[in-house]
Formats: sequence, C-alpha cells, structure tokens
Amino acid sequence: MSARQPHPDIYSRAAGYGIPGRQVDGNDVEAVWASAHDAVDRARRGNGPSLVEYRTYRWRGHVGPECDWEKGCRPREELLDWMERCPIESFRNELIRTGVIDDKWYTEHRATIKAEIGAAQEAAKASAPPKPEELETHLFYES
Repeated sequence: MSARQPHPDIYSRAAGYGIPGRQVDGNDVEAVWASAHDAVDRARRGNGPSLVEYRTYRWRGHVGPECDWEKGCRPREELLDWMERCPIESFRNELIRTGVIDDKWYTEHRATIKAEIGAAQEAAKASAPPKPEELETHLFYES
C-alpha cells in the first residue's frame, strides 16, 4: 500500500474531520464485527460517523479473474502469505476449536449455502435487465 500512498494509515485522516478513526485487522472476523458494531452504535446514538479502516488483502485483480501476481503487479509469495490468513477458514477453525460447530455441521451448511447462492445466480442471470430509468433507484439515500 505504501507504494501507492505516501500515508497508508487511512484511519488517521479521520482526526482532521473531528471523527474517531480506527484501524482493524480485516481478516479477523470477530474484530471486524465488533468494530462495525461500535461504529454503528455510535452513529445510532447520534454521535456522528466513524472511519474504520479494515486492513486485508485482495486475492484477485481489480479487473478480471486473474491474481495480481499473474500480471506482475505483486509477488506471488505475498498472496500466498495472505491466503494463509483466510478470514473464513480462520473463523471456521475458531468455531470448531471452541465447540460452537463441528466439521459435519460446517459441511452440511456450506453445501446448503452454495446451493442457495447458485440458485440466486441462476435467477439473476435469467432476470430481465433493469430499465434505464431504474438504474439509480436505491443507489442514493432517498428521504
């Protein structure tokens, strides 16, 4: 990130706007949930916005299905290091370790979820595209 931005700690910019800023490990599911919960709770209490920067890593390129290392943008080893920290696998392992779920439960639910996602994808592909006049519907806050 520092190769693209001279000041990579985005959260620190919040102070200039008088709002709290916080940096969180974006691969830690529980930390993401807790920090998002805190920011939403703060806003709902009427205390204004928060800026939460979640540090994580994009596995695929910005455009297209390739990985950045395949295009020479980043080192392959960097991607592999981040893949070892997969937030889904880490959280699954934690839930199993603490006895919240077991492998059987995970396997069954994963299959169900994959089927639901597949059905939703097929329904989306079969749907008519939106009308041009509907393209901005629900895009912006409507009072």
